[in-house]
Amino acid sequence: MRMARTLRRRAQQMCVYVGCMPRMQVYLSDDLYDIVKSQGLSASRLLQDAVRSHCLRQEKIAEAHAYAQEIFAEFGPPTAEDIEWAEAKAREIADALRTGEQAAATHPRCSPAG
Repeated sequence: MRMARTLRRRAQQMCVYVGCMPRMQVYLSDDLYDIVKSQGLSASRLLQDAVRSHCLRQEKIAEAHAYAQEIFAEFGPPTAEDIEWAEAKAREIADALRTGEQAAATHPRCSPAG
């Protein structure tokens, strides 16, 4: 009797997917549900990709923050001039991406003496 219950419980936990992934119930708003169904998308695959992407993004943000703290410890916080240069460089890079041009990346303080 106990073994039958255990086997029944295991059978319920098994899934039809290879690898027997755990199951989770997720709710979608009506509009998202309609999009998923009308486009024949796999909600499971979309959620897995979104969770992986989110976790990777959070890891990268944490790594960038840790790196910035190392740089600040070594060189001090950025000056107003550094911030102004970085903002201008970010605009230049964004413009270059829009037009397909190459943007120079060298900070004036890092340029080779010439």
